[in-house]
Amino acid sequence: MSESTTKPKLLRRFLQFRLVTLLVLMVVVGFGSMWVAATLDDRPIDWVPYSKASLEEAFEDDKTVMLYFGADWDLLNSLTEATTMKSARIRRLLRYRDVVAMKADLTNSNPEATEVLRAIGTGYPGPVAAIYTPGTTDKPISLVNFSEADLYKALKTATNRW
Repeated sequence: MSESTTKPKLLRRFLQFRLVTLLVLMVVVGFGSMWVAATLDDRPIDWVPYSKASLEEAFEDDKTVMLYFGADWDLLNSLTEATTMKSARIRRLLRYRDVVAMKADLTNSNPEATEVLRAIGTGYPGPVAAIYTPGTTDKPISLVNFSEADLYKALKTATNRW
């Protein structure tokens, strides 16, 4: 066999090898990125402690805010935190829609949080959530003793402004 016919065959095999290598690499990277995305979705909610200043800062940044009120001594609050607030779809929605998750702890006396509860027209007992959207900070969506489905629907409604 002459050298002139061997070079094209070698070149073709080399290109086939590179193509197969590229396809294998794409599959590995694809599955790897799916694994990373699934792992990141398991992260808990990154709660921002409530204060007037932190709420005002979120408003200034035109962020949607979910302000959650709860107390350690409240059994229904503990149940809501263990189920609704650990729901993968709630955590995913908060992350992907860039919602600031704030928690107002009512375990001890918290006059600032109590003032906000009065302003939104809901009282405690039980878990309460107020969802503020940019431009409508005076009239949040209020939820009392809510389910995961209630919170999901309210967050979807609040963040579908784009």
